Amino acid sequence: MESLKGHVEAIESEFGEAIVARDESLVSLSEATSLGPPDLCWLQKQGSGWALSRLEPQGFYHYVTGNDVSSSASGLYHNTRTSINRGFYCTYDPFTRLDIRCELSVPGGVECGALDTEGTVHEVTPAMWRNCQLAAFLRAELYDAELTSHCNCFKRMDPLAKATDATRLLDLLDPLAKAADESRLLDLVKEMYWEAFLPRAQEALLHDEGLGCTAEHMDVVLNTILCHFSRQQRWVAALEFFKSVAEVHPGAAVYV
Repeated sequence: MESLKGHVEAIESEFGEAIVARDESLVSLSEATSLGPPDLCWLQKQGSGWALSRLEPQGFYHYVTGNDVSSSASGLYHNTRTSINRGFYCTYDPFTRLDIRCELSVPGGVECGALDTEGTVHEVTPAMWRNCQLAAFLRAELYDAELTSHCNCFKRMDPLAKATDATRLLDLLDPLAKAADESRLLDLVKEMYWEAFLPRAQEALLHDEGLGCTAEHMDVVLNTILCHFSRQQRWVAALEFFKSVAEVHPGAAVYV
């Protein structure tokens, strides 16, 4: 194990194996209804000293949920102890079933593409970034922390840059701890309902685990947002949000 600014990283036994495994998983993901895997941050690093720089570069990786993936500016980190030569930040769009890849080359900058099951790279559209932002929130809220606790290189992002020991636990439980992050996410969700993208597109997210008994009004996006407000006991803000969505999506009225 290695660390990167507090993030525990796994070291690859074969160079690039984490990226290859993610590529291979896209086929099964395309045939499934799910939120998709956690984000993958993969880095090719090399020692910065004269002696270390002569060694072969190694691949390091860790998994992330709750990161801001609204644009290509997120995800890749810097470590002063080693030199980062290349990096990938991968976040899955469950609505289009494409894996959004941001590739960092040093020198060179960042290039983005959306990878499909055939290995074809597509242009990343603003709609895909919007999908990824919502999916990142849902994964951070709905992934079972107990099931992921066995993975030391799994990181649920702390949305606050500065946090005291007393507030850090609460921050980790809330991927929308900043008011600006919450406002941006809620506006995005409203926009998706106003455009009628939701709730229709939710069919790609999960199957009917109730085998026909799941309530017809079950809406995984609205239900997750309700849990977010419920955890903070912010019922007035919840009422305002659901009343707004109910204007264009009557199903949201059951949450009012």
